[in-house]
Amino acid sequence: MDAWVPLFRGSLSEVLVVRCRLEAEGFPVLVRDEVMKVVDPFITGMQPLLVELMVRREDAAEARTCLAACLGSGAEGRP
Repeated sequence: MDAWVPLFRGSLSEVLVVRCRLEAEGFPVLVRDEVMKVVDPFITGMQPLLVELMVRREDAAEARTCLAACLGSGAEGRP
């Protein structure tokens, strides 16, 4: 089983944009509690409107580089 590490945290819409970009670059990604955040965001704890995007540990460095390039091109977000 792959080990997943957090890469990006933001609103669901921000995370979905970043997810699409990373998937387009070939990175497998996982949005933690994605369904639960849509159904009932307050059941998941402290920051109910923030969603966390995860990547495989072995892809983390390259995915961070890709994300930095994306954010550096004028997009806003919180890596």
